[in-house]
Amino acid sequence: MIGKRVEMSSEKSEKLTQVMLEATAASVGLVGLQSKREFLENLTAKQLALLKKYDAGTATADDVLSSYLTLMALLDDFLNTSKEQVAKAKKTLDNAISAICSV
Repeated sequence: MIGKRVEMSSEKSEKLTQVMLEATAASVGLVGLQSKREFLENLTAKQLALLKKYDAGTATADDVLSSYLTLMALLDDFLNTSKEQVAKAKKTLDNAISAICSV
């Protein structure tokens, strides 16, 4: 199939184009997850720094607890969103592969 020109109807071509656009959107969504993950890594590093300040006596337990609760809520949201986005992306990419193979 590589290098071989395939003739297809305009309807099939439009369907394939739509599937490829959806697959591209799914991939972009996964890249967005990477950015969120990096943000959470930075927030976790800040939490660790805050714990060091607490150990040194320059931060309060309330500061640490508030920061921790915020981090946990964000992590929970990220994990739920990630599972949904990855499952959706997998389904979309599987559909794209099927559509391409059927050409």
